[in-house]
Amino acid sequence: MRVLIIGGSGFLGIHLAEELAKKGYKINILDIKKPNNLNKSVKFFYGDMTKSKSVIKAIKNCKIVFHMGGISDIKYSINNPYKTIKINFMGTMNILDICIKKKIKKLIFASTIYVKSTQGGFYKVSKQCCESIIKEYSKRFGLNYCIIRYGSVYGIGSSVNNGITKILNNFIKKKKFHYDGTVKAKRRFIFVKDAVNTTIKTIDKKFNNKSVLITGSKLMNIKNVMKMISEILKTNLKPSYKNKQELGHYNINPYSLKKEKIENLYIENKKNFRVNIQNLYEHLLKNKK
Repeated sequence: MRVLIIGGSGFLGIHLAEELAKKGYKINILDIKKPNNLNKSVKFFYGDMTKSKSVIKAIKNCKIVFHMGGISDIKYSINNPYKTIKINFMGTMNILDICIKKKIKKLIFASTIYVKSTQGGFYKVSKQCCESIIKEYSKRFGLNYCIIRYGSVYGIGSSVNNGITKILNNFIKKKKFHYDGTVKAKRRFIFVKDAVNTTIKTIDKKFNNKSVLITGSKLMNIKNVMKMISEILKTNLKPSYKNKQELGHYNINPYSLKKEKIENLYIENKKNFRVNIQNLYEHLLKNKK
């Protein structure tokens, strides 16, 4: 089966392509940036998801569409509301229209846990709008979908603004052991490979027209996470924190405060949480610029 990954050069997208290729899928990627070391089973299409011609060209012969594209940086969204809504919402509208015309079997949409938070800026708002319009398209045109709300994903290839990556980079480049949030912050972390392998499971028709949560099973106190990272870094530096919550970010994972009738595809936080962070640290150290 051939699938399309919109935003396939991004953090989640590139890992998703790798895992789909291992499982025998043929893959088209649509993005404005070409990823490195493409698998032979992957075809790359340069283009913008808000442009119909780009999506129509990339979607040819595909049965499933993974929509992982758009703006995901919260700080950027706060300062650029128009662009965030235009790309995330109008881009999704464009994709939906083409999915209907091309009779796509299923759209799998990357949303966020922030849709149930009081935080998240215009990034959250754009995802809320997208979720609503996807459900309405499904009712009106019969398009099958699965909406995935991701938690705190970490791993190799994440943006410099990713929480875990930022902590490690601050230490590597600035000899600074700092977390951009309060000491009371709590997160459910999930390793990127676990996240994308669980994402692939949502192709199954039992997830048709559902919203699911993909995140870690354990609510982790940032203070304890910082202690573990200090052991990995072998540093005597005391961790520093902001005195206030980071702009646009939740302090405590919203699903720890309010339960919703949504299928929880929680991933167990295995002992390899520490190993994954160790590997990420070594990767960043090796590739520092």
